[in-house]
Amino acid sequence: MNIFTSKPGQSRRSKNVPIVLIAYILIAVIATAQDIFGGLKTFLPEGPAYLRYNNFRIFKLSFYHLVQGKDIYQLFPAEHWDLYKYSPAFALCFGILSWMPDSIGLLLWNLINSLCLFFGIRLLPNLSDERKSWILLFSLLEMLLSIQNTQSNGLMAGLIVLAFAFAERSKYAWSTLCIVFSFYIKIYGILALVFYLFYPGKLRLAAWTIFWMVFFALLPLAAVSTHQLGFLYNSWLSAAAERPVGVDRRIADGDHGHLVPPVFPEECGHRRRRGIVRAAAGAYPPVQRTIHSASCTSPPSSSGW
Repeated sequence: MNIFTSKPGQSRRSKNVPIVLIAYILIAVIATAQDIFGGLKTFLPEGPAYLRYNNFRIFKLSFYHLVQGKDIYQLFPAEHWDLYKYSPAFALCFGILSWMPDSIGLLLWNLINSLCLFFGIRLLPNLSDERKSWILLFSLLEMLLSIQNTQSNGLMAGLIVLAFAFAERSKYAWSTLCIVFSFYIKIYGILALVFYLFYPGKLRLAAWTIFWMVFFALLPLAAVSTHQLGFLYNSWLSAAAERPVGVDRRIADGDHGHLVPPVFPEECGHRRRRGIVRAAAGAYPPVQRTIHSASCTSPPSSSGW
């Protein structure tokens, strides 16, 4: 049986479905064009300029950093702003898009995000096509804002909705795959396992969850050694815990020559943000005076990073 088969009694396809689908494809195309032709932007006064689709660059280059045996959780200010925060498995999976030109890879990335949520909502059981269309329309603006920043929010939301839709069809292998993969993108995705408490076949659910957890945990071994993979997981956990990493953490700017102080000072409420700012200041001296004059109690910036 096809995993996308609807339940009996579900309403016929609404005439609005193709229109909504076109809308989700169109916003991906528009967001891609805005980013490709939008020029550069800076994240700090007098700081270096980066491509507008900075998040996509982080994801794309994480694959190359992985296969080159680098610590993918270091800063690479010569290539992009901010840190890579996802799993080694996601960096490897992103290799599917990394080898493509930015324009094509970015378009496909935006389409993956928008269409994952689209098909997730389309698969929701016990809802008419009209209600699904309304849900998709209400989500359209938020989706546009997300993919304009080349974020993974649409993919995360779509995976969790798909997990629920598959669980309702007792497609536990597919359902657990969606949740576990969302965990290896952003750790909080694992919280979606909670709704399995309300489904029968908990042993099957547990078995499939363990299988996919082990599969994605070991998947990077296709590109790195066992020792390097263990190092990367330790680095990922350190970044996720936001604990100080000491003066031996380097900015990976090519010559590896910049040592930075502990990048997550405990006295600051916005620890990770301050760490990134301090590290960038170390790599780009013109912005140091801006950093030194900043207060630890400064409110978060509107950029959201």
